[in-house]
Amino acid sequence: MEIDWLATLAEQGDIAKSKATEVATLVVKPELPLEIASRLYRDVEKGAQTFDRILSDMEDADVSDELLEAADALAELWSQLSVDRPTSSASCKASHQSR
Repeated sequence: MEIDWLATLAEQGDIAKSKATEVATLVVKPELPLEIASRLYRDVEKGAQTFDRILSDMEDADVSDELLEAADALAELWSQLSVDRPTSSASCKASHQSR
């Protein structure tokens, strides 16, 4: 089955932007309940891990550089949202350059 990477990136972009908006809205609340902060953390980590898998699949599928550049931008957004992740675009760019 052929994967529509452009549609996948569009969908993942919507998810990442939505989560970024949620993070920006919630983290400024002075009395953010621990349960909500914990759920937000789990959601961001799950989204980042899911996108890492998608990015890996894209690299394995040898997609165009344009799509990989778009994926790098999304990886950077997830990296900024995630407290546990180093910026993944540096390793991704190195992978693109070795092609």
